Amino acid sequence: MKPEQTSSDHYTPPPTSNIRQQSTPLILGSAFHFLFVSIHPFKDGNGRAARLMHSFILLKSGYPIFAFDPDRKYEYFNYLEMGGESDISDFV
Repeated sequence: MKPEQTSSDHYTPPPTSNIRQQSTPLILGSAFHFLFVSIHPFKDGNGRAARLMHSFILLKSGYPIFAFDPDRKYEYFNYLEMGGESDISDFV
């Protein structure tokens, strides 16, 4: 990754010691989605990549894919912003 593609913000992820044992695939997929978008690792395509991986987590556990409704995109962005205040339960 080129330096100009990363931000100067320092990100410290939450501890992940037992997340897989304690979380259902629905919670794990949603938490991954939110955290991936919040660190914004790519210059473009972060939301698409997060939705793809969210769907992969669900499919691997026998759930249907994550369906993003474009008519509710502002609600989606609002939940992402609210989760930025440290509580992602509304997003999940």
